[in-house]
Amino acid sequence: FLADLVDFEEVFNDVPPVIQETERRRHVRKPLLARMFVQNNKQIFEGVCRDISIGGMQVLADSFPGRAGDRISINVHPDNSDYHFTAAGHGVLGLGGNTGFSFRSEGLNTAALRAIEKYIAHVDQTL
Repeated sequence: FLADLVDFEEVFNDVPPVIQETERRRHVRKPLLARMFVQNNKQIFEGVCRDISIGGMQVLADSFPGRAGDRISINVHPDNSDYHFTAAGHGVLGLGGNTGFSFRSEGLNTAALRAIEKYIAHVDQTL
């Protein structure tokens, strides 16, 4: 969080806001640019993963008709096939202009969990 920066007061000339623990993410989220296919039991859409965590991801997909609560399946294809995985879950928040959505994964299988954990660990090493 920006408010957690040591220099917040100096940069913004204000005290940082108090951020409640309930507003913090449960899992570390890292940027991931990956091609993906999204299926909502009616149609298949092509999209791009913007960022990812064990708990979910943000998906950019043009004219995706999904709403919060819709059941969604995804197939993620990053350039490095070591991080390829599939997952199912629910849309939790639509992005403005029907440009995408936030996705909460549910019941990740072992292969998907390992792929995401491996990717997040790799990103940390390269920063």
